[in-house]
Amino acid sequence: MNPALGELRDIHLPPAPGWWPPAPGWWLLGFLALAACVALGWALLRYWRGRRYRKLATRELEILREQCPPEALLPHINALLKRTALAAFPTAEVAPLAGEDWVRFLLEHAQMNPQQQEMLRTLVAAPYQARPDVPETDLLEAARTWIRKHR
Repeated sequence: MNPALGELRDIHLPPAPGWWPPAPGWWLLGFLALAACVALGWALLRYWRGRRYRKLATRELEILREQCPPEALLPHINALLKRTALAAFPTAEVAPLAGEDWVRFLLEHAQMNPQQQEMLRTLVAAPYQARPDVPETDLLEAARTWIRKHR
């Protein structure tokens, strides 16, 4: 044998590639995933903020039910519905509404059963009546339904 062959070293493999920096495709995928997370977070935040006024109005309705005397309940519920509508719709559209126009607005923007529609009519007309003969639970339920279901 040739003595020079004995001095040769074995084949050396190159080191394994590192995980950093990633290939350009991984950078693109990471950027797209980050953009999707930011967009989803933004959409969820807008959805939560957009529905928060409904929760606050429902909570205030419960406070009215517990703390307000029955004879003063009707004007407070009507005012709460007006504030809720002002939070959900343009001020120029809602602010001037009163009487039959206000009732029409309430009925157009929520799907309610006929009994609840009649309760809303009574609710709006109540300040002009001496003492309406309407159960307060029905009025509260009609108001709660409008707050939850208006569009």
